[in-house]
Amino acid sequence: MSLYCFDEELHEKALRHEGYEEGYKEGFEEGSRKAREVSVRKAVRILKKNGFSEEDIAHGLLGLFPDHADSIKRILESL
Repeated sequence: MSLYCFDEELHEKALRHEGYEEGYKEGFEEGSRKAREVSVRKAVRILKKNGFSEEDIAHGLLGLFPDHADSIKRILESL
């Protein structure tokens, strides 16, 4: 015979903490993505204003942010 003690309050607290951590991480990642996109948009505008071609800009940005090719393409197409 085994004796098992389940603390429902402790279990719920652990679940809330886990949910908070997941939400915080997702919020941080989303905020970072938006901040990066705003920075890239500003950089593209400045570089275009100074005579850089879209091809050169795209090449430079892909070198800095290789994992964000789709975002870079979308930004360049929107400007």
